[in-house]
Amino acid sequence: MTDDLPLTPEDGPGADPLVALLRELPPDLPDVPDRFERVRAARAGRRRRAVLLAAAAVVAVVGTAGVLARGAGAPSFLDPGPAAATDASTCPPVYGDGDPWVPGSPSVPDGGDRLVPQAVPQRALLCRYAPAEDADFRGGATASAGPALDGSVVLVGPLDTLAGDLTWLPEERLGAPYACTAIGGPTTRFLLGLTYPDGVVWVAGNEDPNSCDRSWNGRFATGTNLGRQLAATFDAKTWVGGQAWVVGYSAEAGPCWSPRSGRLGQGRDLVPAGATSLRVCRQDVAGTTPTWTSVEPAEYHRLHGLLDDQRTSPGDSSCSMLDPDAPARTTYELRFDYPAGPPVVVRVDPSCRPAVMSGDREADDAGPLVPEIERLLAAG
Repeated sequence: MTDDLPLTPEDGPGADPLVALLRELPPDLPDVPDRFERVRAARAGRRRRAVLLAAAAVVAVVGTAGVLARGAGAPSFLDPGPAAATDASTCPPVYGDGDPWVPGSPSVPDGGDRLVPQAVPQRALLCRYAPAEDADFRGGATASAGPALDGSVVLVGPLDTLAGDLTWLPEERLGAPYACTAIGGPTTRFLLGLTYPDGVVWVAGNEDPNSCDRSWNGRFATGTNLGRQLAATFDAKTWVGGQAWVVGYSAEAGPCWSPRSGRLGQGRDLVPAGATSLRVCRQDVAGTTPTWTSVEPAEYHRLHGLLDDQRTSPGDSSCSMLDPDAPARTTYELRFDYPAGPPVVVRVDPSCRPAVMSGDREADDAGPLVPEIERLLAAG
């Protein structure tokens, strides 16, 4: 600021005292990037392509074989969300502006801490909206209205299973990159309205061709796609839990595969607390055909402790091979199951960096883990 003041002949004796004071001020602080610019830059990180894990679930892709950045039309995490909802007894006649969109944010206590409360809802209303191409409708685009209501159903149960399935879904980390197939086709949008004694929660979920759209309640977003489960539930008129909604499973995905993995708390820990069982899977790859070995040890506290001791950092579920031309490769998957909600699958790959990956967390050193994993496999 003071450097901009011109030097004049008056800068000698008898100079303007105000100018002299300004020249004595400390120099301006360097520019600090605006917080909103930082967040926008982080969100732009979604547009870079991520490396798909070799042991990820096998998906049969018919159509365009490209890769899209996940999260187009995402809700703004800078906004507090829509006003609190007061009613979930009827479906909005038209899907609103935004994708995903909800008619109101949670009015229950701590509605931003998880997708739905742990409590069992009193009532569950599922609304389906007419399928629409993303090119025809996208929140914030020129379209004046979203898809029209195409049907609704009050679920007859089991609502306790619904609560267990949805309350433990992981929170989406701002700026985390994802990889998605680029299949074209219409998207069917769903709204799930849940009524509780102390308020209501609306959950938005899309059945999109890539099973890639996020789900959210107006304050809490999860990268988990609920589309197929909501579609199966709508047809059944009852909550379809477990794996009944799963299609396209391939045995090549391995015995530790789960149609849905990732759990609340995985943004902090490789394995959130509360796991009640473990399945250890080993994949040996030589050529093109993988061979799987798996065990379910009764005691795994030492392995759990070694995972807790790992120095972790935020990750993006991708890794770089140390030797891409290696003729053989051995990787491990550790599936931790819980009384309710999705499991956690930790991937351990000594031939990759990072070598340990679990949701949004990763670690570089698999050295302490491999001997214990092999011990559990040998013990059967």
